[in-house]
Amino acid sequence: MVLLRHRFAQLSRAASTAIYNRLLAQLGGSITAERVIATDDQTMRGVGLSHPKARAIRGLAELADDGLLEPDKLMAMSDAEIQTELVAVPGIGPSSAQMFMMRYLRRPDIFPTGDLGVRAAVTELDRLDTRITPKAAEQRSELWRPYRSYATSYLWGYIWELHHPAAG
Repeated sequence: MVLLRHRFAQLSRAASTAIYNRLLAQLGGSITAERVIATDDQTMRGVGLSHPKARAIRGLAELADDGLLEPDKLMAMSDAEIQTELVAVPGIGPSSAQMFMMRYLRRPDIFPTGDLGVRAAVTELDRLDTRITPKAAEQRSELWRPYRSYATSYLWGYIWELHHPAAG
């Protein structure tokens, strides 16, 4: 259920923590695929989940229950195969799938062209007048293959430092 954490991360930290804790309590102290599948939509919504987030969590639980999220199976799959499986779940988009592959599967060559921070960093580094498009960012990232996940981390750090300079 590590993708669940990414779904919550899209909310504010305080709100996501509160919803996560309510869901955890509602499911008896442990979030498992079986417990999520057995929980009705009204209960899921009652802990503060939107309908799309509840649907995504249920879809992930069903994948897990079917054994498709087993680490050994995932490790044997290509990046494209994993992304295809995950984005087939309603509510899971390419960005969530890519974050999962980068952070939890530690895939070394993922480049999230849809991520605004990544594109803002490339735009700044290349001194472009307008934000780079996803397609152009994908082409630009070819220089960093086969370690684009690491390049992504540096780009996030770069854009963070631009907007949050250390106190002098």
